[in-house]
Amino acid sequence: MWMNELFNTVFETELRLLILLEVEDSIGSYEVMHQTTAEKLAAIDFIALYSASFGITESNLHGNGGYKFSEFAVRRDLTQKALRELVRKGFVNAINSTSGFAYIITDAGRAFCAELADEYADEYRMIVKLVMDETDTLSERDLASFINRHSVNSLKRS
Repeated sequence: MWMNELFNTVFETELRLLILLEVEDSIGSYEVMHQTTAEKLAAIDFIALYSASFGITESNLHGNGGYKFSEFAVRRDLTQKALRELVRKGFVNAINSTSGFAYIITDAGRAFCAELADEYADEYRMIVKLVMDETDTLSERDLASFINRHSVNSLKRS
C-alpha cells in the first residue's frame, strides 16, 4: 500500500514537471516555452519515463511493465492536478497562449529545482533533453500520434 502512495502521485508528478520546465527554460526557446500546454508536458514526461520504448535511450527510467502505454491517460490527469498545485505554490506561471494555457517555471521553481540533485533527477534531466531534441517540432496532436504509434507497435510485438 505504501508504494501506491509514493508512486504515480500528484507530488511525484509535480517534481518531474518542475524538472521538465527547468530543462525547457535552460534551452531558452521563447517560442517553445510559450506553447507548453499541459498536454505537451504530459506527453514529454511520459516519453521521458519510457524513452527506450520510443527508441530514444537504452532503458526505461520506470521499467518495462507490459501496461506502460495504458498509463498515459492517468498521467495526463496527474499532470493537470500537478500543474494546478505548482501554480498555487508559485513555482510555475500559467499564461494564456494561442494553444490555451501554457506553463513556464518561475524563479521560485528554479530555486526549488536547484535542490533536486540526485541520480534520478539528473538522469531525468538528461532524458528530457533527449526527448525534447527528438520531439521539438511536434505539435500536441503529433505527440499523441507518436505515443499511439509506439503503443500499437508494442501491442503487435507482444
